[in-house]
Amino acid sequence: MLRFISLTLLFLVVVTGGFLLILTRANGFTDPFYVRFTTPPQQNMIIGTSRSAQGIVPSSFKSILKKELFNYSFTAGHSPYGPIYLNSIKKKLDPSTKDGIFILSIDPWAISAGTGDPNSASEFLENDLMLANMETVNSNPNFEYLLQELKGNYHLTLFNSNTVTFLHQDGWLEVTIPMDSSSVAIRTIRKIKNYRTENLPNMKISQTRIDYLNQTIDFLKSYGKVYLVRLPIGEELLEIENEYSANFDDLMRASIERADGYLDLTKRDERFLFTDGNHLWKDSALEVSNIIAAWIGRGAK
Repeated sequence: MLRFISLTLLFLVVVTGGFLLILTRANGFTDPFYVRFTTPPQQNMIIGTSRSAQGIVPSSFKSILKKELFNYSFTAGHSPYGPIYLNSIKKKLDPSTKDGIFILSIDPWAISAGTGDPNSASEFLENDLMLANMETVNSNPNFEYLLQELKGNYHLTLFNSNTVTFLHQDGWLEVTIPMDSSSVAIRTIRKIKNYRTENLPNMKISQTRIDYLNQTIDFLKSYGKVYLVRLPIGEELLEIENEYSANFDDLMRASIERADGYLDLTKRDERFLFTDGNHLWKDSALEVSNIIAAWIGRGAK
């Protein structure tokens, strides 16, 4: 009996050790979020949804601002402005920060809600998603995330078969997909249809989200300077946003006044490339990031 118990314990130790070893192999190919929860607390952050996750490249800022930025952006579903995102930002921020730089990406969808009452934080959809459930955001490996979010798909940590997305250590999500005119047109048409059939009829501007955006700005200003950026999007998507929120800048007035600068890149003439009309292609993301860095370097406002 003693020998059986010993062998059983040895077997459990070997299996558990092997399982944990498998989990430690997770990297930027595993999924579009994991790496952001494995890095240390950060002093300079990019905040927003998937537009900034793909569209603002932290490495572009080092040569101009002499600072290491970290992209802590997720998606419009996971990280619109609200109590969940603000709480996660607080966990990720290095409390010793004194001269930080914080770039907050804003757009109408980041301050909108698709619930019955857009101003009821208790009804926000992100309450049941990843950021709400993650207590640990600075651990490598992050077993909490792997066990909770991979939901049994642990083979993803073994094979880097994902050739579309790669999440860099600085939080930038690099997307590599076909950029021929036909592929881009198909994706853009789908995105436009989605925004017209899903977003326009179901989303509403949320004053609660605007209030939390302002709370986020006020919180971060205690640790450095805060800059608001509205990233460029394709012409058709911009028309939909203007239809949805024609007075967006007016809605953002209090936020803009709080910040150390506001840069609206939807009004620039540059011919940026988009993967789907909504997200910047990585070459254009580098170009846009250099524009933002130079703007901040000049003192913003």
